[in-house]
Amino acid sequence: MKTTGTDLVRGLKFLIQEAQRLGENLGDEHWDKTESMDGWKNQQVLAHLAGIGTIVVPFAQNIVAAAPSANSGAAIDIDALNAGIVAARAGKSVPDLVAEVAAAYNGVIDWITAQPETLWEQPRTFKGYRDVPMGDIFMRMIVLHGLGHIYASYSTVFDS
Repeated sequence: MKTTGTDLVRGLKFLIQEAQRLGENLGDEHWDKTESMDGWKNQQVLAHLAGIGTIVVPFAQNIVAAAPSANSGAAIDIDALNAGIVAARAGKSVPDLVAEVAAAYNGVIDWITAQPETLWEQPRTFKGYRDVPMGDIFMRMIVLHGLGHIYASYSTVFDS
């Protein structure tokens, strides 16, 4: 089953909801705990999610503009990108980060809903994803990735 624009919108709304829930459910004593997915503190996880949300649309536009077989992620240093995103939000509070997640991903939802449904069926290549429909790449790299981070943050509560 291929991922549709509607699927992406649903997934992003769920990601926003779960980021908000994380912001409300973790206590002050949990925000400095380190999650196992990338070794970030839980507050840095929210910073990562917020920052990724702000670059999804230009990132997506680059993938759309690339030829289907061209690896549009070949020149991207993901580790450096992530480190910069997190560092840029180092002083933000949890409520500010949660608000940024909501605003950023609502902007992504607006962009997705303005695209033709046929866009999500078009194959593209990004890093290890070769000739994968755009909708599936987005579901994996944005929605599922973000939810994975949220789950990893919750796991730190049980590790204590």
